[in-house]
Amino acid sequence: MNGLRDLLISFIVQDTKVYQNNVGRLEELEASRSTLLSQLDAVTAREEKLHEEARNLERTMALLQHEVKEATRKAEIELEAKKNMENSLQDLKRKYEEEQNKRSRETTSNQITHDKISLLEKQVSLDFQLLLNHVHCALVHFYKLYDKFLSLIPSSWPK
Repeated sequence: MNGLRDLLISFIVQDTKVYQNNVGRLEELEASRSTLLSQLDAVTAREEKLHEEARNLERTMALLQHEVKEATRKAEIELEAKKNMENSLQDLKRKYEEEQNKRSRETTSNQITHDKISLLEKQVSLDFQLLLNHVHCALVHFYKLYDKFLSLIPSSWPK
């Protein structure tokens, strides 16, 4: 009977050791599970943050694209105005040259011709100044938009 009892005790001791090992392993697995869940939460939060950042960047990009289209439209209008001013300037130059030629032929109406030439010179000067102002305004507007665009690009992006 002692042999059976010793055998049962040995089984109980062995089962107790196996149980304790299993409990230890279960605690290790639970700790590992807890760590993995924390890591999963962190990764999920980071992913959500990245998605939000991507949405914000897409919104910013859409706004910038709209601003670029608007700036392009305004630049095209300014360019058309510049072309018109240049054409007007060419016309004025042509008229000026015609008037100069006329002046040399018409010595009797020298004073009238001189007045017309002075007026055309003033008009050419004014139109040229206006053209310079338009070009300057267009360039200032363009550089402001360009600086704004550059400031919105994340510093981590290659330039």
